[in-house]
Formats: sequence, structure tokens, C-alpha cells
Amino acid sequence: MRILGLTMKRITGLLIFAGSLLMGAIVATSAQAQPSAPTAAPSAKRPTVIFHVDVPTAQMKVLKRTLSSIRRALKKDKRLRYRPIQSILEKPKGSLKRLMKADALVAAGKKDLTSLEVGSAIKKFKKAVRLMQVSFVALVRIRQKTAPLARALRNLAIAYFLDGKAAKAKMTLEKLLVLSPKIRYKSTLFPRQMAQIVDDERLMFDEFGTANVVVNTEPPGARVYLNARRVGRSPITIKNVRRGFNYITARLPGYRTTTIGEDVDPPKLVRTQIKLMQFKRDPLPLMAGALLEMGKSTPGPNISGMAGRLKADIIVLARARAEHDQAIVTLYVYDVRLKKLMKGPVTVKPSTDFPKEKVNPAMRRLFDGIPLDGVKLKPKKKPDKKLWKKVNLSWANFRKSKAFWPVLGGVAGAIVAGVVVGLVVGLSDKGYSYVPRGSRHILAYPLAR
Repeated sequence: MRILGLTMKRITGLLIFAGSLLMGAIVATSAQAQPSAPTAAPSAKRPTVIFHVDVPTAQMKVLKRTLSSIRRALKKDKRLRYRPIQSILEKPKGSLKRLMKADALVAAGKKDLTSLEVGSAIKKFKKAVRLMQVSFVALVRIRQKTAPLARALRNLAIAYFLDGKAAKAKMTLEKLLVLSPKIRYKSTLFPRQMAQIVDDERLMFDEFGTANVVVNTEPPGARVYLNARRVGRSPITIKNVRRGFNYITARLPGYRTTTIGEDVDPPKLVRTQIKLMQFKRDPLPLMAGALLEMGKSTPGPNISGMAGRLKADIIVLARARAEHDQAIVTLYVYDVRLKKLMKGPVTVKPSTDFPKEKVNPAMRRLFDGIPLDGVKLKPKKKPDKKLWKKVNLSWANFRKSKAFWPVLGGVAGAIVAGVVVGLVVGLSDKGYSYVPRGSRHILAYPLAR
């Protein structure tokens, strides 16, 4: 027997196939809906991490390499956003933006020089030099030091010379020689027409000799930099300072980094006094109190206050000391968002001369198993007993209703009818399907074996 060109066996097979697909989809959906084991959600925003260590003053030099290795390892960890405490306090974002703008101005000024628009190039180079001088503190912290400022001054001297302003070109070359004392005329650096003026300024720079500069800071003990090169701690007498405009920078934790310019005219002795301004809401008392709270199971008020002042999510506190040629560093990791000691004490014992071998793997393992997104892992949910009570109550109410027996009879009739149809189709002749007499609309054909 055929219906719409399909045999009953073919229709039955299609129905069974469709039913199996439906059941498979239901099973797969229910399997996906089952709650899986709780895992930490990936954090789109990396947590801000700061590092604070308690070191005996007498062992600062011995442990310098070890602490530098720890800071570099934290900085290289892509899971974290490590920030030095001093850079957080000084807010260097504005300085970095100014330096990027200055670099763009230098590049634009070079294009103007190649197209012989000297006036426009001078304006751009002067503005770039001014931006770099304002952001000189940021130049102290980067690797290139004063190289960007020296490039801007060199291009400005070339632009002045091409514009016929030889006196201003000489003054700019004097400032350039202070930042780059080894620079000499090269055809790759200066045009050929400037060979004579560059050599003359070089000769005068060497003949005038050097002078001494005495630097005092208030308060004393600040790190002192001459032209972005560290020379010691204040009070200090800097010897063999070259003639010209020199940049002197003083840095001290808890105070704003300050840079001043001094005109040195050998052989006169130069004395300078730098007064450092303290940060508002000085974090130093909180930092000292945080070291006293180190080791507790929950962050105390000093640790929490320090994190709030520095806008940090995770604080790594450490206590370091040196024994012979070995450093002993004990680390504690506090998450102020969860208000909990996440890991610690973790002890690392690297060599004071070559600490990287043990410090790098130890710092990678330090944050393993810690939820860096600051969200607690939720336990697996238990089945809701109230839901089963509601289901049982609904079933009991349905059994008591008037529609229960008609619905039950309809379902049972459908099941019986399905069984009967299946038996009839299964027990029918393999070659032909049954066709009653007098049927005009149902045709019989041989069935494919």
C-alpha cells in the first residue's frame, strides 16, 4: 500500500528515524543543561598588582638583583598588570601621552624639512622639545633615557641652520652636546654645510673643561640623576659636569620626582637645592603598617588602605634577607577584593648573584590556582527539593481533575493503535501490500526487497 507515493514500511521507517532524532536531541539538550564542575571565569580585565618588600637597610645592595628579578617576573606575567608604587603615585599617563605627541611632532617636522618648509619644521621641533622637557621625569624611567630629546634638539639645530639662524643653531648644539657628549659630525646626522659649525662647538665643548655640582635635597637621601643618569644619593657632589644646560633629577619614595635645569660654566662650583613635595594622602604610613600585618589570614586596615590608595587589586608582600650568598624571600599574596590571604607563606631561596633561575619559575607558580578575576568559586548546586514537591503536587491535582481519565484513555488508545499498525505492517506479505477491493485511490505495486 502506498500513501503519497511512499509505502507503509517506508513511512514507518521515516517515523522511527524522526523519533530517534528527536530523542537524541532531547538527551543531548538535557546533558548540556546539567551543571558542570565550577571553574573560574576568564577575566577580561587583568588585576592590578603591586609589590612591597621589607628589606634590612644594610642588605639593600646585596638583595638588589633578587628584588629586581621579582619585579621583572611580575611585569612579564601576562595574567597580571604589575605597576610600581612610585609610578602609580606620579600618574605617568599624561607624561607618556606628551612624549608620544612629541615623537609625532618630530616625525612631522622631518617631513617638512625634506619639503624645505623650514619655518613649519622649526615650530614643530620647538614644541616637541618643550613637551619632552616638561615630561623629563618620564624620560628618566624609560630605557632610551634622553635619546628622544637629543634627536629633537639635533633636528632643531639643523632647521635653525637651514633657516639662516646660526646663533640659535649653536645654542641648540650646546644643549645637544650636554645630553650626547660623544656626538660628532657625521654625514648621516648633519648636512655637509654644518660640518664646520659642529666641529667648532665640539672643540669649545672639550676645551672649556668640567665643573663640580653640589646637590642637596630636602629631605635628604633622594636618588640623584644627572641628565637621566643615576649618580648617587643626596647630599652629593657631582664631579666632571660638562659645560652647558644640565638636567638634575631627584627621586624619593613618598615624594614627587623633581627635575631642575642648571647652567654649568666651568670652572665655577655650582650649588643647587631641590625641595621635594610630599604626595597628598602619603601612603608611606600605610605601607609601613602593611608590613606589620603581613602573614594574617585577612588583610588588615593598613593593607586595605594601601590597596585603596594605590588602586590595587592584589598586593604581594614580602620579607627578604640575605645569608652568605643566598637570598631568602618569603611571599604573601593578598586579594583585597575577596579580603583574604590567597597564598602564603611561599619561600624562595635564590642565589644573590644569579637569582633568575629560581625566581622566574617560583613567581609563575605563585598565582596558580588563584581566581584572578576576584570572584569566589561557586559550589555545585544541589537539586531543589521544593521543585519536586511542586511536581508531585501538580500530578496529584491532575489525577483528581475530571480531565485525567479522558487524557489517559486518549494516550492509551494512541499507544494501542501504534502497536497494532506496527504489527500489521510487520506481519504483512514481503512482496505486496494489502489492497481492499473497490479501492480506486490507493494503488498497489510490487515492493522493493
